[in-house]
Amino acid sequence: MTVLEAGPWLDPDKDFSLLEDDMGALVFGRLRWGPGDRSRPAWTRRRDGVGLALQIAGVGGTTLHYNGISPRAFATAVDDRWPFGYDELVPYFERVEEQLPVRMVDDLATKDAVFAMGCEKTGLVRSESADVTSFEPVWRPCRNAILPIARMSPGQDLSHPSVKGCTMCGKCLQGCPHPVGAPIEEKAKRATNVSYVPAAIATGNCEIVPNAFATAVLFENGPDRARARGVRWRHTETGEVHEVEAPVVVMAGGSIENPRLWLNSGLPNSHDAVGRRLQVHQQDFATGFLDR
Repeated sequence: MTVLEAGPWLDPDKDFSLLEDDMGALVFGRLRWGPGDRSRPAWTRRRDGVGLALQIAGVGGTTLHYNGISPRAFATAVDDRWPFGYDELVPYFERVEEQLPVRMVDDLATKDAVFAMGCEKTGLVRSESADVTSFEPVWRPCRNAILPIARMSPGQDLSHPSVKGCTMCGKCLQGCPHPVGAPIEEKAKRATNVSYVPAAIATGNCEIVPNAFATAVLFENGPDRARARGVRWRHTETGEVHEVEAPVVVMAGGSIENPRLWLNSGLPNSHDAVGRRLQVHQQDFATGFLDR
């Protein structure tokens, strides 16, 4: 199996500075949608009246800058709306949660503990269920793809190679290098570059090709359907164009890049449905004044 990744293969210990502008700036940040050479322009596409999509180019994709929060889908948003029910998704949630792993936070940081106290004083009940199946108002600790908080011996340095787990640096969105010096598979935030990618490579059946921006799915029109036969891609540093043949092509560019690649490739779109029904995550914020 060959995996084409549009961006570079970053080293968490060497490349993640944890500085917000250095890592996250949309135009020149290391975690940007653009080539690894930051002296070259980003790939940002702009249209009037269109919202911004935060994208990252690099092995690990957008999980490089997600903050590890990994809840399951809202059940009532799936049932009677999707071609299958929420219960059919649960075994797949469980497989991902075991692989990363995903676990409920059991040790709240000070600010989170204060917020939780405020929730309980307003009468909200604590819930520890992984499944959100009703509209009942509750509060719940996060379910995170982050290793448990590191426990250190007296006088032990957080950068010591023997430290295991989250160091609570608070810089999840800038990429996670912690614990510094730890093997890649033991980095605290379980982005795919430190979880699924190493696991795939360890099988001996997976090759990762970084800086390989897919520009077209190669296909042939058959009597009943179009059949993919490979991918054309451009090296983002040299500009060289390559093609790779494959009996199966999996498009894994997400809800933005998959439609782009499909349409640019000229693949059939008989129902004019490609890219039409984008759904995005909603973010709600609850704030309050507390006495500390």
